[in-house]
Amino acid sequence: MTSDQNRSPASLPVILILIALPLGAQAETWEPVNGADKLTALFSDTVQTAELGGGSMAVANYNADGTGVLKAWNDTFEREWKVDGDELICIKIDSRFQCWRIEKNSEESNEYRGTKIETGETVIFVVTNQETNLSAGAPKTDSGGAAQPSAEEMAQKLANPTNPIMTIGNNFDYVTFQGDLPGADEESSFRYLFQTVFPFKLADGKGTVFFRPAIPIF
Repeated sequence: MTSDQNRSPASLPVILILIALPLGAQAETWEPVNGADKLTALFSDTVQTAELGGGSMAVANYNADGTGVLKAWNDTFEREWKVDGDELICIKIDSRFQCWRIEKNSEESNEYRGTKIETGETVIFVVTNQETNLSAGAPKTDSGGAAQPSAEEMAQKLANPTNPIMTIGNNFDYVTFQGDLPGADEESSFRYLFQTVFPFKLADGKGTVFFRPAIPIF
C-alpha cells in the first residue's frame, strides 16, 4: 500500500506487515481514510505478508488492475479487490467480496487499521518501503483475509489430491456380517488405514512429485 505522503519508487514493491495488537495498546487517534483515489493508491501494487502459525508465512500480491494472488502453505489462491464508494476496500474471497473500512493512526504516519464490516474484526498494518519483512501475525478467522486463506478455500484444496499440500488421513472401518452359516451373525472385522500425501516440488518449479503411501491394519 502507498499513501499520498509516502510513495515508494516504482522499482520497489511496497510491503504490508499485518500485526495483531492488544486492544489496550491501540492508540485512540484513528482517522478515516476516505476517497476512492486514496484507497486505490493505498492498495494498488502492494505486497502483503502475514504469519499463519508454525513459522508459515503468507504473501499476497495485489495489482493496480484489481487482480491478486495469495501464496500460502505451498499453494496459490486467486484474489480480486475493488474500492466500494469512498469508504471501503473489498476483497473477493470464496467467490464473494468482503469489505473493510480503513483508518490511519494520526500519531504514526505509516500505521493503519482495517475493520471488517461483517464482523467488526480489526487488523493493524504498517506500510513500509522495504522489499522484505516479517509480520507478527493477523487475527485468524475461518472467513480468510487479504493475506490469509479461508477455511473453505483450504477445504477445496485439500479435497484435490493433486494440490501440493501435505495431508494425513486416518480411516476407520467396522464391518458386521449376516448369513445362514452357523455363527455368521457374530462375525465382524475392523480396518484402520493410514494414508498420507507428501508433495515435493521439482527444482525447475514446473512440476510436483507426490508420495502417497497407504498402510492398512486389519
